Formats: sequence, structure tokens, C-alpha cells
Amino acid sequence: MRAIIVLLSFIFFCNAFAVTNEGNNTIKRTEESVFVYKPEIWLKKGMYQYKIGSYNAALEYFLKIKDKKRDDYYRKALFMLSKTYMKIGRKIGDKEYLWQALDLLQLYFNTVKNVDWDFYYTKARIYENLGFYDKSLDIYRVAFLKAKNDRQQIKTVIGILRSAVYLRRPDIVDEYYILLSTSPLTRQDEKELEFLKGLILFSKGKYREAFRYFFKTYRKNEAYLIENPEYYYLVAEDIYRKGDYRLAEQLFKRIISLTRDKSVIRKAMLRLGDTELKKGDKKLAVATYYNLVTTYPDSPETTIAKLKLIALMEKDPALKYRLQQTDIKAFKQPLRFVLETLIHSRDTYLGAFALANFGAYVLQTDSDNLFKQLEWEISLVFPKQLKYEQKEFIVREWKPYLLKLASKRLCELYKTNPDFFKVIFDKETLIKIAEALGKCNERKERLNLIRYIAAKWRDDNDLLMLAEALTESKDFNDSLEILKKVKKRNCRYYKIYIKNLVFLGKSAKEFLPMLREMEDICPSDDIEVKAYEILASIEQKNPQRAMWIIKENKKKIAEFYDKDPVLKLAIYKTISYLLAINNYEGCLKVIDVIEPKSNNCFLASAKLISLSRLDKINLAEAILPKVRMCKDTMSRIAQIVYEDQIIYRKLKNE
Repeated sequence: MRAIIVLLSFIFFCNAFAVTNEGNNTIKRTEESVFVYKPEIWLKKGMYQYKIGSYNAALEYFLKIKDKKRDDYYRKALFMLSKTYMKIGRKIGDKEYLWQALDLLQLYFNTVKNVDWDFYYTKARIYENLGFYDKSLDIYRVAFLKAKNDRQQIKTVIGILRSAVYLRRPDIVDEYYILLSTSPLTRQDEKELEFLKGLILFSKGKYREAFRYFFKTYRKNEAYLIENPEYYYLVAEDIYRKGDYRLAEQLFKRIISLTRDKSVIRKAMLRLGDTELKKGDKKLAVATYYNLVTTYPDSPETTIAKLKLIALMEKDPALKYRLQQTDIKAFKQPLRFVLETLIHSRDTYLGAFALANFGAYVLQTDSDNLFKQLEWEISLVFPKQLKYEQKEFIVREWKPYLLKLASKRLCELYKTNPDFFKVIFDKETLIKIAEALGKCNERKERLNLIRYIAAKWRDDNDLLMLAEALTESKDFNDSLEILKKVKKRNCRYYKIYIKNLVFLGKSAKEFLPMLREMEDICPSDDIEVKAYEILASIEQKNPQRAMWIIKENKKKIAEFYDKDPVLKLAIYKTISYLLAINNYEGCLKVIDVIEPKSNNCFLASAKLISLSRLDKINLAEAILPKVRMCKDTMSRIAQIVYEDQIIYRKLKNE
């Protein structure tokens, strides 16, 4: 019995051993099968993951193929790896991925004999995402030639248009945009086209028009913006620029919370602070800037945030005290930080922001040396290269001081780089500069600036300002041509119009009916209208009426004589006429009205003649030295009249 049990146990053991061996072999074969090279399956799975946007999962499959033998699957994997790295790099804003994508694409190119449309399109997209728009445009154009169907052509044209917009090439935009209007578009194409339309309008500064397309993209295709964070930022930036700060604030916050691109997040944080400042919430803006400074301490956006905080703290002692209690060196020695940033970053994006701080500091001081340094800094700037946010900060910091700056300094500052001011500042500031140039007797510069203002804003008031400037420079016919463009013809228009005709030799009495008809739009006591009435009276040989008008308005005439050329002409003609008819008493009365405010050679000569003819030699002798200093014809005549009167008195006394 025991022998049977031992035998059965032995048989069971043998069977168990066999089963165990079989199981071990099965496990071993299963483990080996996991590492079997399956490129077709991996490529298929990787393509699927790529298609649904799971780029990290796609990478795992493509990398398995890349690390194995070199065959067709290997080449396809290289290409798909390049595209996947590009997608990841664009989504998270890491350019290392984009450079890796470019390297893999070149490796792929080295392993194939011919490349098709997709190769050039992918390469162009990588360069576009890297910001090399000139290169992306050239390669997109090659891809366009390689396109074999409508889909490829449409995608390429959209890429060409994006690059052309960033390069500010409206000629190329116009050339290729027309192709989209005649091509069959898919739903996805139409969505991209919506964004592209907004982008084109945004690049032209038409922010309200761009908003219509950008907002539609935001509402209906936000996933596209999340996939392309830079595009999302542009949508929010457009809303900011058109002045809808509440919505802009909302979008900047969404960008910060939804996207993974650190550079876009930093820009959004910086712009969020600007938005809060625009809304008048200074405390929240300070908190946002400071959060950026402490969260991303070594970024360009942080340097800008520090400069903006320094600008705010210089106007707010309480904020200055709080910031200087922190460990951040920039706030402890703000001017030093501004100067160091300006010196080291003069030719970079940061330089313009530092210039804004430095300029604001200088414009508040009386230092001639610092002012000369500011002039030099301005002379180095190429204003057309400045971006919107740089110009915005300079205007915010400088405008209040420029509007109060002495005319002489404002003229000196402007002449160092006129384009700097024309490109950056608004109309109010430019008009102030034009006024200063007039006071500095910089007539040519003033006229050029006013021409620029009128051409840029095309407002009736700007055209009238230009017409006035042309009249002052004696370009009367040019002034009349400008007046033809004025739509709303008010009192100012008619005064300039008549002034030009009068200085061209037309009779003032022809325009008196027009002036009287304008009583409803011109003030009844307008001194220029009074000047035309004086001129008309003299032309009608009615000096008594002219003298009466002068007597009734003597205060205003004395005040505006040196400022108004028409009034000066009217007084000149009145005095000349009174001398011609020997009305010397009347002449002296007119001179008495304006002499306290203006004493020139013509008036002195007319007075000497009148006093001499009235035989008031003692009074005449008092002004003789003044007349002798003059070199014009009138002064020589006056001296002869005086000498004749002296001789006449001697003869009379004999």
C-alpha cells in the first residue's frame, strides 16, 4: 500500500513539474512578446494619440520606433516626432521643443530621397512658432508650390497670411487672401479664417473691427486658443486696446489659469496689472505686478513690472515706503536700477520701458546735464520699431510733464527726434508741441508737425489749424486749398478764408456782407471781424468810422495787435491813410492806442512825422533817436520831415 502511495506521489510531482515548466515557458514567451518590435502598431497608436491631442502619449510610441532599426517606420516616426515636439513646444511655450522638432525634421530629411508638401509646411510652422517669420514665409511659399490639393493649398495660404501679418507685409496679405475667397473651406478652415481676419485687422490697429472676429473665436473655439496660447493672448490684448477693460481682465485671468506657456502667462500677468490700473484699481495693480516679480524673478516681464512699480511708487510715498521694506534691490535704489536697465538694455525690448522711467524723472528736474542726456537717449530711438505697450508706457509717464514743460525745452526735446514724438504721442501733446514751436520761432518745424497732425487725424479743426499755419507762413493759396477740405464751415473757417484773400490783395469791403451774415456764428466783439471792418472803412475812404471802431475797441486792439496779423494790417493801413490826408491828430490817437503794447519802427516813424507836422518839436525830438536806429524807407522820410520842420521854424523865427 505504501509503495502505491509513493508511486502516485512521484507521478503527481512529475506532472506538476511539467505544468510549472510549461507555465514558466509561457510567462517567458509573454514577457518576450512585450518587447517585440511592432512598428506598425506603435505608429498607428502614436498617430491616434497625436490626432486626439495626447502628445506626450504619442511621443512614447514614436520614440519606441525611433530607438529601433532604421526602416520606413523609423523615417515616419522621425517625421511624426518632429510634428509632436512642435505641438508640445507651441502649447507650453518651450522653444527647446521647437528646436528639437527642427533637428528631427532635418534628420528625417537626411534619410529620405524626396520630401513632399507636409515636410515644408511643418518646417514653416516650426519657424513661425520660433518667431522667424521671414523664414517661415519663404518656406510656406515653397510648400504652396508643392501643394497637390485644395486642403494643402488652403492650410499653406493661411500660414502665409499669418507670417505676412507679423512681418507687416500688406502686399502679400492682399495677394494671397483672395485665394481663400475662391477655395472650398472646411469648418476648421472657417474657424482659423475667423481668427486670421481678426489678426489682419489687429495688425492694422483696427481693434474694434478685430474684436468681432476674435470674440467669435473665443466664444466658439476657445480650445483653439488654448492650443495656441500666443493667439489667446492676442485676443485679450485686442480687447484691452479697444478699451473694454473688464472683459480683458477676465480673459487675462483665464489665460493665466488655463494655459501652460510660461512666457504667455508672464505677459498676461503684466497686462493684467495694466488692466487693473486702467480700471483705477491701483492697489490691485500693484499686487499683480508684485506677484509677477516674486513668482518669476528672472524674467524680462519681471524687469518691466519693477519699472512700472517704480513709476507708481515715485508718485506715492506710502507705496514707496512699503516697497523699500522688501528685499528687492530695485526698490531700494530705484534710479540706479532704471539707469542700469537703460544702459544694459538700450537696444532691446526692455530699453524703452527704462527710457520711460528715466524721462519722467528728468522732466521733473531742472538739471541741464540730465536734460542733455535725455535728448541723446531720444535721438537713439527708432520709433517705428517700438511696440504698442512700450509707447503706451512712455506716454503714461511723460505726457503730464510735457504738457507743463517750458516752450524752449519742449522745442529742444522735439527737435532731437521729431518722429519719436509723432509716432508715440497723442494729438493733445503734439498740438502743445506745435504751440511751443511757434513760440520758439521754429516755423518750418511747426508747419511740418501740423501737416502731420492734419494728415493723421483729418479732423476739421486740424485742417483749420494747418490752414492757419500756412497763412502765417504766407502760403495763402495753399491755405485756401486746405480750406476746401473742411466740411463744417464755422466762424474760424471764414476768418481764415477772408484773411488769405485779403493778404492776396482782395478788397476787404467785398467780404463785409459775408461777415455780417455770420453774426450767428461769430461773436459780435470778435477782434478779427473788427479788423475787417476797419479795413473796409479805409477802403471806402471813411477814416472817421475806422477811428471810431478803434476807439470803441481800444483795449482789445491793444491786447491783440501783436498777435493778429489782420489787425496789424488794419492799423497799418489806417495810420498810412491818415498820414496821406494829413490827419496827424487822428494818427496820434491811433498810435496812442497800440503804442504801450508795441513800439516798432513804423509806429515811431509815423509818430515823428505827425509830431513834426503839428510842430510839436520837443516831443518829436524825444523819439528821434529811436527813428534814427531804423533803416527802412519810412524812417528816412520821417527824419526828412523832422529836419524840414526844424528849418521851417528857423525861417519862420527869422
